[in-house]
Amino acid sequence: MYPATRGGADVRRASAGEIGAIRGKLYAFAAATVVAALVGLPGWTRLALAATTIAIPLAVAVHAGLPGLRLLLRPPFRSIPRASPASGVRRPVPGRRRRSVARR
Repeated sequence: MYPATRGGADVRRASAGEIGAIRGKLYAFAAATVVAALVGLPGWTRLALAATTIAIPLAVAVHAGLPGLRLLLRPPFRSIPRASPASGVRRPVPGRRRRSVARR
């Protein structure tokens, strides 16, 4: 066990970017399994793809625990980021007209 875990796996070890990349691999293997079944590939190929698809969430659960598995299977809802004055992007406010002349 890692010193920072205190009795269980710590989700902070697996960043959101890593989980997102793993989620992409999970979707790719799941899609390949379905395509292999539809096309009629040999049984051992379908079995290997299905076993890999099942092994990915199990490996995440062992590494990051149940919170990491939950993050893999149910990604968090992300709202549209709001523009901030620091970003330099100004979004129009509903109901307000744009000024075409610069302020003096």
